[in-house]
Amino acid sequence: MIEAGFAERTKLRDLAPGSVTRTLAETFARELAELHERLGETYESAFIETETGESVEVLVDGLCPRRPWWWPLRRG
Repeated sequence: MIEAGFAERTKLRDLAPGSVTRTLAETFARELAELHERLGETYESAFIETETGESVEVLVDGLCPRRPWWWPLRRG
């Protein structure tokens, strides 16, 4: 907000560097950016082409049916 040129349009006052209001606004913006990045990673992990690590294992485990331990005994 501050660096993007919205300082004159925001209802926040005392936006000088080091002020409590500016520090809170910058902290909120940083945390929001981190959340946005995490949500993007979560979204990308929903597709096989972009999956990595543990999400691939979870997907494959869901696709491969597991047979019970006694399955070979049933045949013989």
